[in-house]
Amino acid sequence: MVFNPALGNGRPIGVWIKLKIKFDVNRENTIAQRFVHEINNLYKKTSVTLPSEKEHIQTLILAKDSEFVKNMTDALNFNRTIKKVLLPETVSDWEKYWDTYPLTFLLYYDFMHRFPDFRERKSVETQMLNALRYDIHFIENTPELENSNKGAKERLLQKLQELTRNNSPNSNQNNPADLS
Repeated sequence: MVFNPALGNGRPIGVWIKLKIKFDVNRENTIAQRFVHEINNLYKKTSVTLPSEKEHIQTLILAKDSEFVKNMTDALNFNRTIKKVLLPETVSDWEKYWDTYPLTFLLYYDFMHRFPDFRERKSVETQMLNALRYDIHFIENTPELENSNKGAKERLLQKLQELTRNNSPNSNQNNPADLS
């Protein structure tokens, strides 16, 4: 804790102060808050840095995205967290699915929209496809929520499978915006 001491006649004097400190020991919440803070700072840096440094920061963003996907086990809050770092267009495109299943691929999808000329784009496409496949597998093997719209699970699976086909190496489209 950093503070300036109380002064009396220009000299430090002893004082007592009562502080209320709230600890949130929820591991998932801490991981999520740290991720949002770090990613948003890195995105800001990309807009004010030299092109030679920009690629390094973009690589850091990808590493943080992958680390978050790996470590965030709170499926119910996953989308709520990533929504704080995604482009508004990405959020809008997938808005009707926020409260259904975690959509891990969106971090890579969003990255490709932000940085279309990233030198390692093929690697990001591969990461997105792997995340899409994982998401599809997870959704197929997770029961539909009782309070969800009838058929929402099937519509989401259909949209994800189409996005996977459109972005597979055999496809000539390779544009994640095609399903927006």
